[in-house]
Amino acid sequence: MSHELNAATSAVRQLATISRRVGASLALDETLDAVANAVVETLGFRAAVVNLAAPDGDLYVVAVAGGEEVRRTLHGGHSSRGAWDAMLDASMSWGDLRFLHHDTEMPDATDGMQMYVPPLPVPDSDLSGRWHPLDALFAPMLAGDGTLLGVLSVDDPIDGMLPDAQQRALLEAFAVQAALAIEHARVHEAVRESELLLGRMFDESPVGKALFDPDGRYVRVNRAYCSFMGREAEEFIGRRVVNFAHPEERARTEALSREIREKRQRVAKVDRRYLHKDGHEIWGRLSLGSIECADGVSVLAVIEDITETRMAEDQLRHLALHDSLTGLPNRSLIFDRISQALARARRDGDAVGVVVVDVDHFKQVNDSYGHPAGDQLLISVTQAIQGVLRDSDTAGRLGGDEFVVVCESLRGPGALGEVAERLRSVVRQPMQIGKVTLLPSISLGCTISDGSTTPDELIAEADAALYRAKAAGRGRAEMFDEEMRQNSYAQLEIRAELEAALENDELRLHYQPIIELASERVLGYEALLRWNHPTRGLLSPVDFLPVIADGDLDLPVTQWVLRRACQDIAGLATDDWAPYVSVNLSARQLSRMELADDVASAALDAGLPIERLWLELTEEHLVDRRHRPVLDTLHALGCRIALDDFGTGYSGLTYLQQLPVDALKIDRSYVARICSDPVSAGITAAVADLAGVLGLAVVAEGVEQPEEAHALAAMGISVAQGYLYGRPRPLDELRPHAIPQQRTTAVWLSLS
Repeated sequence: MSHELNAATSAVRQLATISRRVGASLALDETLDAVANAVVETLGFRAAVVNLAAPDGDLYVVAVAGGEEVRRTLHGGHSSRGAWDAMLDASMSWGDLRFLHHDTEMPDATDGMQMYVPPLPVPDSDLSGRWHPLDALFAPMLAGDGTLLGVLSVDDPIDGMLPDAQQRALLEAFAVQAALAIEHARVHEAVRESELLLGRMFDESPVGKALFDPDGRYVRVNRAYCSFMGREAEEFIGRRVVNFAHPEERARTEALSREIREKRQRVAKVDRRYLHKDGHEIWGRLSLGSIECADGVSVLAVIEDITETRMAEDQLRHLALHDSLTGLPNRSLIFDRISQALARARRDGDAVGVVVVDVDHFKQVNDSYGHPAGDQLLISVTQAIQGVLRDSDTAGRLGGDEFVVVCESLRGPGALGEVAERLRSVVRQPMQIGKVTLLPSISLGCTISDGSTTPDELIAEADAALYRAKAAGRGRAEMFDEEMRQNSYAQLEIRAELEAALENDELRLHYQPIIELASERVLGYEALLRWNHPTRGLLSPVDFLPVIADGDLDLPVTQWVLRRACQDIAGLATDDWAPYVSVNLSARQLSRMELADDVASAALDAGLPIERLWLELTEEHLVDRRHRPVLDTLHALGCRIALDDFGTGYSGLTYLQQLPVDALKIDRSYVARICSDPVSAGITAAVADLAGVLGLAVVAEGVEQPEEAHALAAMGISVAQGYLYGRPRPLDELRPHAIPQQRTTAVWLSLS
């Protein structure tokens, strides 16, 4: 009895030891070894085996206690789960234990199982209560949900007897502890693997991550964070986050970190600036979250490098607000700067000045040396202007060759005049443009405001002053004055009245005949624009054409003239006489690809064949390369193109050969002196010869004396127009000659 008590006590102690091992999360294989050895040492069996279920389904022998033979036979072996299930099902139940009696018929599924049969003699007497060598006792190790984790088996009792109730109870207790050890180990392994996975996810994340303690000090950073900041992890750990923030962001960084800890909430993404270790500015998109800890609230920061994105956005903003060629603020931005300057002037009682700058003869540079030379000239002028600006001045580009300078804190018009003179002088320096040395000049228009005007009004005033500077000979500055203001008001009034004139059908076309010199027969008509003003009467173009040309009325007026002229002339045609029509186009219209559609539509709606339409253009418009695509499209439609006022522009032989021109109109200034000035006569004769070589028609304008007509005919010029043959008249007063011409006739339409 004493021996049994001591064995039980020892077993309980072993169970307690094993229980502590389980709680301490010691290695599972050592714990299972301890279980097997404790069973052998305390329960009176010579062999104890722990079979552990593996993920692949088989049960593996992981611990063996007993003699060398049993260890050698079983350790490392394994059997299938199906075989074990079959054997456990075939055995009898002893509570939670399973006893396999030696007389039990083994299922086929157990064939091939690794078994140990102790070398014991078979009792030849009464076997009641005694252990047979083929007996086996198993203690299934079950998880909390009943899943089989393994089997603890015992064999070969020392006393040769079947185990009593106490031994069986203790064996079950050892199996329970083994099961707990297995579950605990697996949970511990899962936790460890999760921690490793989370750690790897933190460390290897492509997005920067950092963990801060409740005091705002770095606890951990990953590689992406270190790469973003250009530092090693050791440089962060233990230091405060504000030490690495951008100087202008430190206060907000500290406040944000404190808000996270106090309110225990997550902050949505915010963009923040940082300083890279090498000193350059970088941008990060920051997200912060709070983490409850035993000693307070830690903060997890996730930062995405958006430096390139911000740079791209800044570049797009810059491109949207700056001129791509010069880098100066564009029209949109400079108008915003003017608005801000005016607001400050109203607040501080200062004056704001605006200088509009135009590069003189810029078009000639483009035409003579090409657009790259023109671009280089604009860049050189930009650099010169920026070199003499005050700190409070801002320069911008309005477009083309026009710049604007905004001057703040001026003492008066005199101070603005000094700025304008500096600008004029600095530009008037030799500039090397490619292989050409140019001496550029600029014209300047100046105006000043106390803040009570709008940016549009200021620019309009400066433009008016610029117009006077250019009219006075260029290369000079003019200050806006009251006379200009009145003229501006008058222009605005005319503009408003012109808009009403279009709506009220007040515009008119008068026609001047074009004749054949030899027979004085009418070949066609030139249409001239007039305005039947409701109070001032009939106005000629000199009274309103500048307003049309400088504004957005150019398009609707041109479209009206096209349609009305085509309709009028188509209505004059008879069975044997079909006059042609020609439309005078402005430079602004020549930059519109839609012009060809307008021309074709006007002729089609009037029933006028497109080949009977002539388009009249001045030389300076024709030689502009930008207009060539539109000219080619118009000519391809079948329109004829005439070069008006020939001899007063810039075209040369090369342009005449290349451009789609059908006729030349000799300027009236030559015709008027043809009988008194040998030079004018020689030029006129040369033009006629040149036209003949190039296969172009020639029309002489402004013929007023019979002597002029005779001289022109002698030079071989056969077509003319002028007061000698008739003044411009309304359509209903036209009196075509009685004998219409069978040959091609022409109608010339002009807005001038």
